[in-house]
Amino acid sequence: MEPTSAPSKVPTGLPTVNCYVWADFGSDGDINSAADLTTYGWTYDVGTFNSGSYYTSTDVLQFYTANAPVGWIEKALPSNGNYAIVDWGASFNGGGAELYVGGTLQASVDDPGSYTAANLVTTVVPYSFGDVIRISEQSATSVALIDQILICTSVSSAPTLAPTTTPLPTLVPIPAPSK
Repeated sequence: MEPTSAPSKVPTGLPTVNCYVWADFGSDGDINSAADLTTYGWTYDVGTFNSGSYYTSTDVLQFYTANAPVGWIEKALPSNGNYAIVDWGASFNGGGAELYVGGTLQASVDDPGSYTAANLVTTVVPYSFGDVIRISEQSATSVALIDQILICTSVSSAPTLAPTTTPLPTLVPIPAPSK
């Protein structure tokens, strides 16, 4: 995915059944600070939130822990769903971000190569009761972003358009008509 300096909310493009917004981050959401994370039952190891030096938006919570082990936020997923649809990403140019569910790395996203740009993606992850979701920096020089997490009972795959190679016809010279 190409990084963009002003991403908008990414539609999932997947038909969903019985979904709801479980966590909404950023100043236009419910969670935008350490106090908000605590209020909503998240645990975290983060040094800085929403630094003006890196990509910020009303749609995302930005976090990192400089010069230390990676920063992360996590919470147990609810029992009334089977899938989490996560809008998340990375900023800065020193490393990306990672998404874990149930202690297993589910996806990673590269940094956008700029201090003020963002590389936001949407990831659909199946989960089981008791699984914990964790969004983490990839390295001590990363900046992670989280927009929202939807919880769904089911999702159906969008049609995949795989690149196809269609051979071109062989062109054979046709002699010019005689006069």
